[in-house]
Amino acid sequence: MIEKISQIGIVVPDMEKTIKFFEEVMGLGPFNVLPREAETCELHGKQTSFQLKTGFAFLSGIQLELIQVINGKSAHSEFLEKNPNGGIHHIAIYVEDLESEVQKYSIAGVELIARGEYMRTKWAYLDSTKQSGLLLELIELPKRKKKKKDN
Repeated sequence: MIEKISQIGIVVPDMEKTIKFFEEVMGLGPFNVLPREAETCELHGKQTSFQLKTGFAFLSGIQLELIQVINGKSAHSEFLEKNPNGGIHHIAIYVEDLESEVQKYSIAGVELIARGEYMRTKWAYLDSTKQSGLLLELIELPKRKKKKKDN
């Protein structure tokens, strides 16, 4: 059961232009922009590489993620090909066990589009557009190591 939507992901063609609009006109932000190293993932069952720039802000407890494609092929670049002005790409939820959640959605007829790992965080994009009109991102955060207690 989903307790809350954790993130709304928006693919944008121009990070700086979008942030300027969000901050100056809409009053959202501030955004923390993170250039990222090149990454690899599985996209439609095949290995691919890509690079993104991401910007984050919080809106009423929900993380707003702006995503700009720098290069390569990803679920984000595919979205931008179909939507050159960008737009809402996904909603995301945090899960305890990514594999079991992917399996649960697969049984329900929701197709896995892409999966990968970035900074020990596992993620998967599922094509729930037929069911919800959006992609769904499942995010499994790294497990915290339990501290040993001194006796």
